[in-house]
Amino acid sequence: MSVENKTRVPNFSKSETELLTSLVRQYSHILENKKSDMTNNQLKEQTWSKLAKEFNSLSSFVFRSDKTLRAKYDNIKKRAKTKYSTFRRSLYGTGGGPSAEINFSQEEEVVMELSGTSVMGLPSRNDCDEIVITKETKEKYAETSQDTALPAKNNENILVCINFI
Repeated sequence: MSVENKTRVPNFSKSETELLTSLVRQYSHILENKKSDMTNNQLKEQTWSKLAKEFNSLSSFVFRSDKTLRAKYDNIKKRAKTKYSTFRRSLYGTGGGPSAEINFSQEEEVVMELSGTSVMGLPSRNDCDEIVITKETKEKYAETSQDTALPAKNNENILVCINFI
C-alpha cells in the first residue's frame, strides 16, 4: 500500500457554492428523489457525473469531482437541517429571554426549498395550533363573540392558524 502525496484543494468559494446549488436546482427532481432502488441510484450517480462536468466547465477554479460536489451539497443540507432544528427548538423553549436569531445563508435557503420535508420535517397532525372552522363552529362563534367578521365564503371550511408566543 503506497501513500501518495495528496495536495489539498482550496475550499469552495462563494461563487462555486452558488453555482453548485443552481445546478442542483436544475436536477433536483432526480437528486432529491426519495426512491432508492437500483435504477434510481444509477440515475442519481449519472446525474452527479453530468452535474460535475457542467460544474467544471462553468467554473474557472479547481477541478471538483462528482463525489466532492455531492459531499459539499450534503454538508450544506446538514448545516441547514441543524440550523432549522435549532430555530424550531428555540421557538418552543421556555425560560424567557429573546429567541435564538438564526440566519440562513442563500445556499441553505435553496437547499431547504429543494429538500422540503427532509430538512424541515413533516407537519404534525395531532399536536399543533391550527383550528379548523366549519360552518357549524362559525355559527357557534358568532353567537358567543362580538367579533363576527370571519372570512367565510358559502360552506367552505376555513383553516385558521394561531401561533401562541
